[in-house]
Amino acid sequence: MQDLSITSSVKDAGKFGTTTADHIRGSRVAKKTGGYSRSANSEASADFPSIKKDYEDSLIALTSLTDEEIQSVRDSWLILKAHIEKIGVIVFLGLFEEHSDFRDAFARFRGKQLVEITRDPALQAHGLRVLNVVDKLVGRLQKVEAIQDFILSLGSRHCKYVPSINLIPSVGEQLLEAIQPALEEQGMWTESTQRGWKAVLSYLTNAMRYGLARTPQTSLNIT
Repeated sequence: MQDLSITSSVKDAGKFGTTTADHIRGSRVAKKTGGYSRSANSEASADFPSIKKDYEDSLIALTSLTDEEIQSVRDSWLILKAHIEKIGVIVFLGLFEEHSDFRDAFARFRGKQLVEITRDPALQAHGLRVLNVVDKLVGRLQKVEAIQDFILSLGSRHCKYVPSINLIPSVGEQLLEAIQPALEEQGMWTESTQRGWKAVLSYLTNAMRYGLARTPQTSLNIT
């Protein structure tokens, strides 16, 4: 896998040491779920009961976080937030490297090599949008109901762009793989931090899947 390290500008920011910056890179090879030839339409229809249950379970897990776990997530996010643009780029490069169909869902990136995409400002912009959603969720961990509809609608709006509903969890996996090494280097990857972030990212991806799955079938026009 190509080196997707955060650039030297992050090292100079003072938040991370050199080793930490080197460790913030694209995810390890994600396990493929297979069956991506099916449309998002048929996937959502066939798997709706399990998708709904996954969402409900992840919501329970998120709202069951202790004050310590919530604070651990917020404290660690203060470290990560200074670099969300670069982390977002890393996450999407990892996704594009592992899932070319995900990359090709973006007309601007379709058929391009990763080295070309890396220099495209649009990649940074999209990564930033995704990390801003994480920021909104982290800021509302004690009142999740205030952001539920927003994330569900976000999933619905992605119905025309996600080549497979089974790809959505990969975003959470890539995010976790990007932030864990940085927090480990800072000595912040404690059990409470790990539980908190896993709950946050599980809820985020399951809410988006559920939002997409409950979108009227006529809107799911991916083939």
